[in-house]
Amino acid sequence: YDDASGGTTSVVFFDEGEYTIGLQATDRDGRVATDTATVSVSNVAPIVSLDETKFANEAEEISFLASARDPGHDVLLYEWDFGDGSVRVLDTLSPKHTYFDNGDYTVRLRVRDNDDGLSEASMIVHVMNLPPIVDAGLDRVTNEGDLVTFSGSATDPAGDLDTLTYAWD
Repeated sequence: YDDASGGTTSVVFFDEGEYTIGLQATDRDGRVATDTATVSVSNVAPIVSLDETKFANEAEEISFLASARDPGHDVLLYEWDFGDGSVRVLDTLSPKHTYFDNGDYTVRLRVRDNDDGLSEASMIVHVMNLPPIVDAGLDRVTNEGDLVTFSGSATDPAGDLDTLTYAWD
């Protein structure tokens, strides 16, 4: 780097480590002097943000959206904890997940850079219970005094998580 105007320069370091920079000055008679300085660069953890609160119905696929950046331009690894026992390392900031039971879930995103810097963001997902889907069976035509048997069914939208009880009226 040549600069006739003075001995000032600015440098941005994009990775942690020890760096040596040198300065050389030459006078008009060609005499040269040099000196060095050491710069110790520390890793900065990634910067991460996540959606705020989400509302969904049970058995509904939810899309998440996060952002992450690293001041050092490091490679990032994303670990999603969906709060329902499902933890996955995904190569995405916009995963999808389905909750099969109602309740409140804390979702955590951990972002780690390749220099072991770690940041975390979290949010709450409120999952609402849906009523069962009920089918009372086919309509009937009968005569007075005849026995009529009804066969109905019900299913839970979330699958087999809820135990259903039946009552005919």
